Amino acid sequence: MKNIYKTLLIILFVFISSVVEAGPNRYWVAVDDGTDKMWDNTANWSETSGGYEGATAPVTANLVANFDGNSIVNVKLGADVNKARKIIVRAGYSGTINLNGYHLASKNNIALYGGTVLVPANSFLQTWGDLYIYEGGTVTASGDGKIKVKGNVHIRGKLTAPGGDNTRFVVHGGFNVYDDDSGSGIFNHSNGTVTFSTKGTGHAINIVGEGNFYNIYKNAQKHLILSKPIEVENNLTNI
Repeated sequence: MKNIYKTLLIILFVFISSVVEAGPNRYWVAVDDGTDKMWDNTANWSETSGGYEGATAPVTANLVANFDGNSIVNVKLGADVNKARKIIVRAGYSGTINLNGYHLASKNNIALYGGTVLVPANSFLQTWGDLYIYEGGTVTASGDGKIKVKGNVHIRGKLTAPGGDNTRFVVHGGFNVYDDDSGSGIFNHSNGTVTFSTKGTGHAINIVGEGNFYNIYKNAQKHLILSKPIEVENNLTNI
């Protein structure tokens, strides 16, 4: 009898695990009809790429937001997305994700293989993982928009940073601008400050692609390694 119960428990565990793992992905499937398409509208999401509309929008830590070539319609935030599970913009997506004055946050990595993320005034882009901007991806901040990265920044595409003070662009890991077979990164500093609040060890500033810093403000005790010489045009502050 004990073996029967044990077998049933194992089957139940496997079933529950498969249910939990099944369907965390949400795919942007909005149709271009001339109106703004909002992130939080369930009519714009599906559980499969190019599938039927009407899935829960990825606004919680349980759901992954996917963008691909099956819908290249522009996206607008009409409310805060405080913690999606992950955000993946694939190479087939050529549209724009406009934060529109709201907070877009990912519990894990943000990976942009394509598309453009706009971080205009009063907007806030945040990840508790790494920020990957591949060759086809672009992030453009303007006004008093903010970017905060808990992990590392990897740029093989293009990043235009927020201008202004040391609260606008905060990085807790390393900062990499590459020039290799996977892309030639471009970093535009916009006369702003990159604040390094380094939490761990082994993080590096590695500028191989195009770009230098306007201001660097370092306010953590953990070391940053310079992989090669860097240029800081204005102020270098080490607290």
